[in-house]
Amino acid sequence: RALSDAVRSDNFKPILDDLTPKAEKGDVIAQLALGDLYMLGQGMKADPNEAFKWYSKAAESNNAIAFYKLGPIYCEGEIVVPDLARCYMYFLLSKKFADADSLPAVEETIKMLDDNFGQDIRAEGTKLAENYGSKAADDETKPKKGLLEGLKEKLMQKKEEEIENEVVQPKEQTSADDFFADM
Repeated sequence: RALSDAVRSDNFKPILDDLTPKAEKGDVIAQLALGDLYMLGQGMKADPNEAFKWYSKAAESNNAIAFYKLGPIYCEGEIVVPDLARCYMYFLLSKKFADADSLPAVEETIKMLDDNFGQDIRAEGTKLAENYGSKAADDETKPKKGLLEGLKEKLMQKKEEEIENEVVQPKEQTSADDFFADM
């Protein structure tokens, strides 16, 4: 009922207020729903970086839908730096954790990728998928920072370095006579 009211009124704030605490506590369904709301901009301005964050959190629970949603994000490269091997990995993981109803769609997507990706990309993606979740592979396979988040971090580091290296030059003293003489 709350969702249908939100759709009719185009006011998703109550839904966000309800879903956010649940998602923060690890509710995968709430995480996926938030990801979808932010990706589509339902009742708010779309925020793909926030969607990516929630899909990534849901993927930490080995959720097939989350993996399926992360795959295109890495293929398209609009939210993160494009990474076709990681894209392939997420679709393989989606297949691994998919239920019987979802499996045909996931397999069809993988077949399309097999037809379009080179052997090197498929091999790297397969290796990443096989190592997913292992301690040694955690940094390699977990979702990377969003493109915007990574760029902001680099910009802040650069700004801090510039401030540290900045030499403040004392201003030249100007007498009142010199100041008024120029007028």
